[in-house]
Amino acid sequence: MNLQTVEEAVNKCTLFFKKLNLEISISEFDEDFVQIDFPREYEEIIYTSEDFLEYVDGIEDINFSLENVYIKNISQHPIFATDQLESLLDKIRFHFENEEFTLEVVKFPFLLGIANVKYSYYSKYAPSCTTYYALEIKYKGNQKLSLEEEKKIIKTFIFEYYQATNILLETTELFDFDTEFYGFEEEEEENDDKLKDICINELIEYNDSIESYLKAADTKDSEIKFLCYYKIIEFFSPKVAKLKAYEIMSRKLETIKYRNVENDDLNKLFEISDSYKKSKSDSELCKTVLSISVDIIDIFNLLPVSIIKFICKNTKLNPKDINYELNQENIDSIFQQLGRILYSTRNKIVHAKSNYVSDGFECKNEDLNELNEFLSKATFQILIWNNKLPKHSK
Repeated sequence: MNLQTVEEAVNKCTLFFKKLNLEISISEFDEDFVQIDFPREYEEIIYTSEDFLEYVDGIEDINFSLENVYIKNISQHPIFATDQLESLLDKIRFHFENEEFTLEVVKFPFLLGIANVKYSYYSKYAPSCTTYYALEIKYKGNQKLSLEEEKKIIKTFIFEYYQATNILLETTELFDFDTEFYGFEEEEEENDDKLKDICINELIEYNDSIESYLKAADTKDSEIKFLCYYKIIEFFSPKVAKLKAYEIMSRKLETIKYRNVENDDLNKLFEISDSYKKSKSDSELCKTVLSISVDIIDIFNLLPVSIIKFICKNTKLNPKDINYELNQENIDSIFQQLGRILYSTRNKIVHAKSNYVSDGFECKNEDLNELNEFLSKATFQILIWNNKLPKHSK
């Protein structure tokens, strides 16, 4: 980078800080790096000259809000900075890139730091630039998403990030921290200088069930977690029931395409209609969704041992025989049993205070956390299945 170009950007940025009466200064710079002194910071805040020039390019048109700060081609959304996330960022760079924009977690959010100073949201307990990290969207052209569209993209990115790292990013608004907000427990981490780069070029399409998935990942309460996962199954049940009915109906209509329709044909069509109504019922919805979207052989062993034994007893199967050579009839029986277990467990939780009568299919309380681990994988498969459907089927 040309030193003169960097110096011009430094002068422009300094004038901007003075214009807004911001207690921010630029202490050092050269052709490669720029160091900025934010108030109440204990770390050296250093940007590459390339990143700095990109920020300064649109600095005069900066737009502030508590949930998002943006300039003409860069938008930053605050997320909580945690020790766990800091440790991960030193090892893995997980980012999204397509033809329109890039999206990633950034450690020293320049725009959010400016906003914190503007709002005076900093103290010795909450430094102005490192209290938050940012989910940063960097646009490649003049086309920008609306704030609501950015939020949806960010939700899908958080979903993908969680799958890759097992860390749930938590979006927030900028606010004046209470001195007791943070715990200051420190854990020693093994140092690893190698940075793993993970770049994805496709995000799962946003739908409301992603909110349920992230809520399940965030909560510690096993019953609420279960209900969040169950809500995902409920969300897709009408769609799955229709798709199955359309497929069966289509096959039936093909068989009578070139002949006269008989009474038996009409009866079959009514049977398909009745089957569709049944598959939408509460007691059938789990089986309906799981059977079309989940690879049960792949994740069967993630179920609690008590449930594996229960299903195998009722289906007369040996756990060792549950593999990809299993016939469809037996697989359907597994789904039937599992669907009933999930439905009964849901009813036990929801109706616990209204004299609920057990039917013997409920998951034991001590096994609910393990069942949730299974559901985390199962509902992930459901979301991926839905994402791969053609647009006319979504």
